[in-house]
Amino acid sequence: MIRCCLCLCVALLGLHSTSAAAPSLTLRSLGPGNLARFDSATALQIDIDPTGLPSETYLLQWRLPTPDGDPLLIQRRIPLAEMPTTAWLYGMLPHHGQSLGQVQLRTLDDDQALASIELGSPAAAGPEASDTHLILVVGPSLAGLDHYQQGIGGPIWSVGPTTVKNMTAEDLPDRPEGLQAIDTIVWTGNTDGLDGARRNALRQWIDSGGHLIVSLPDSGDPWQLTQQTGPLADVMTIRGQTSEVSAPIWADLISSEPLLGVPGRQSIRTIEPTERSMWQSMLELPSGQPVAAARAVGLGRLTVVGIDVTSPSFDAMRTTQSTVPTAIPDAATFWNPLLGRRDDAPTAAFQMASGAAISSPIASRQMTVNDQMIAQQIASTTNAGGRLMLVMFLLVIYWLVAVPGVWMLTKNAGRRDFAWPGFLVVGLGAAGLTTLWSMSGQFEPPRISHLTVVDQVAGHPNQHVQSWMNLTMQGSSVHQVEVESDDDQRPTMYHWEAKGPSELGFASVRTLERAIDTPWLMPIQARDTSTGLRLDWTGVIDPLIWTGMLRIEQPISLTRGANDQPQLSGRVQSELSQPLEDVSVVLIEATHQPRRWPPPPWNGMTEAGFMPVRGAWWKLPESWAPGASLDLSTLVNTDGDMDLAAQIAAVSESLSIGIWSTADSTRVSERLLMRLLEMASLATLWPPPPWRGETDATESTHISMKRPFGIELDLGPHLASPVLLIMGVVKQTNLPVSVQVDGRDVQDTTGDVLLRWRVPLSDQPIITTFGP
Repeated sequence: MIRCCLCLCVALLGLHSTSAAAPSLTLRSLGPGNLARFDSATALQIDIDPTGLPSETYLLQWRLPTPDGDPLLIQRRIPLAEMPTTAWLYGMLPHHGQSLGQVQLRTLDDDQALASIELGSPAAAGPEASDTHLILVVGPSLAGLDHYQQGIGGPIWSVGPTTVKNMTAEDLPDRPEGLQAIDTIVWTGNTDGLDGARRNALRQWIDSGGHLIVSLPDSGDPWQLTQQTGPLADVMTIRGQTSEVSAPIWADLISSEPLLGVPGRQSIRTIEPTERSMWQSMLELPSGQPVAAARAVGLGRLTVVGIDVTSPSFDAMRTTQSTVPTAIPDAATFWNPLLGRRDDAPTAAFQMASGAAISSPIASRQMTVNDQMIAQQIASTTNAGGRLMLVMFLLVIYWLVAVPGVWMLTKNAGRRDFAWPGFLVVGLGAAGLTTLWSMSGQFEPPRISHLTVVDQVAGHPNQHVQSWMNLTMQGSSVHQVEVESDDDQRPTMYHWEAKGPSELGFASVRTLERAIDTPWLMPIQARDTSTGLRLDWTGVIDPLIWTGMLRIEQPISLTRGANDQPQLSGRVQSELSQPLEDVSVVLIEATHQPRRWPPPPWNGMTEAGFMPVRGAWWKLPESWAPGASLDLSTLVNTDGDMDLAAQIAAVSESLSIGIWSTADSTRVSERLLMRLLEMASLATLWPPPPWRGETDATESTHISMKRPFGIELDLGPHLASPVLLIMGVVKQTNLPVSVQVDGRDVQDTTGDVLLRWRVPLSDQPIITTFGP
């Protein structure tokens, strides 16, 4: 008897331990390498422990609030077996709300919750501000890039704050949406794990405009360059010849200041492109051999560096003016030319050498580019403050007229006993009229007002479309919004709103479900208001509407006169169906001249930081008509000043009336807004305000740029080597891509489109002959 009781107790204990085991979820990273940004697409990396679950397919859900307060369920089907696994979910991190939502694991058949995890508040989760540049390093160290996130007395970079983090290739997301917020990926490690979905995601991210920098190791061949069979073999058409280079030759490439602890010789690979016309030299040895080269890949950019930026020999180096290790390779000398940006902070060595206490940069005026400007530009004319307010107004008028009228009629007729029945009839009439008026709006077709930026590289068939739009639908039901999508396209669409607090609230909410496999589909709750949407799309724009964009009619070349002034030649034809207005032509030339010691005094406009490029900026005096050709030889700078930094400053000064403000919201005209978007496109080349050091800077007007919106518009790395950039506005035109609501095309789509068309120029010689 006692033995039986013991066996029963053991069985009950075993049953209890088995039932106690349950599946669990753990957030491994918010964004790749825990690198995420508000108001940008990002990825959640979730570790799933399926303990106690049978081997079958389950549903992983990310519950996010929309700007209207509706729960949006981002869902992915996950097959689970007995072993733990990792899965990715993709969505946009909203700036509204107090939480980043909840992730749940649910059964597929009866939708039963099995495990959940709260993501917490935005402050605790750690996403970066929406104006932060994100650099992801795939490898063991930050390789000197951490210099960009160090500050002296607060934010000091003309390009805004920067965050750099590193990770392994195995933790890359399996969809390009997970990399959408990353500005630059620097690859310093091996390629283990870069296969299948991760390789496709990386390639699609580059094709859509991303910048990948590959640092070749001093030994080994992880990219299989010798066999031409690596993961990027179709675009990495180079050979790397390894040689031992003495310190006096290679040290100047990684630092502008004298270094201690430098080894006598270093293994460096010189870059030998097999298709020379496709590549542009970025860094060169004194002999002229390139050790870094870049090329366009789709709408993005690939840079290959023959210096191992994670070499152990860099760790012990320091400048002669400092006793602490220096961030090597140096940002100003090595990384600036590759990233197309400035290093605007005085180094510690400079402060010691000059004996000056460096204070904050001087700026008497500030330009603010914020999304309130975008919101006012695409504001709908019919919204809750339109139709619903009109209904209330008519209702008030009805009661003011009808009630006294009933009272007067019953009084004159001597039948006061009919007053209350009369009031009831009036009330029913008012309710009926209000219902009919509200229902009439449901028959109005949906419409879209938009602000769109279209990028294209000459000779490449695809365009990159970024659009902010208001979709107005009447009624109160849920609709399926779909964006044009072919097999070679992967558009993504998200909710979007300006950063101001919402003025409307809704008592009723609808749960919206979205599958991760169809990012081009978005469920929308209609409420007689406008829904803000953000679209990121890469593909071929409908040629029946947008025809061939711009086309090179005669080869583009650049020569220099006796006074070293650039002179362009060649012809570009407009194949647009509408005029291109407010046209800018920007020429970028790479100098390939690293900054040398000693640094400048940091008290002048052009000395505050290092500009790795030079160029020119022209404005056409009139609009560019459809079918007309632009003769580039007619572009002449009348003032004779070809310094790009000075020209950018001059253009910003010319726009000063009405747009310079320190306020969070500044109302501007349509033309000035487009000029602001042009300036945001060139943000990394903006000259910063001078620093006040040993010598006081002049008290003239200096301008700094604040950009809480539009960092995704920065062309940055694409301006790091020779390029011809043409920007112009197509006014009041259709959305360049097709949008459907419940399977029907939205016919009424109106807004402005900023076209950015660029031609990469070979630097030996500067000439290109791209096809149409």
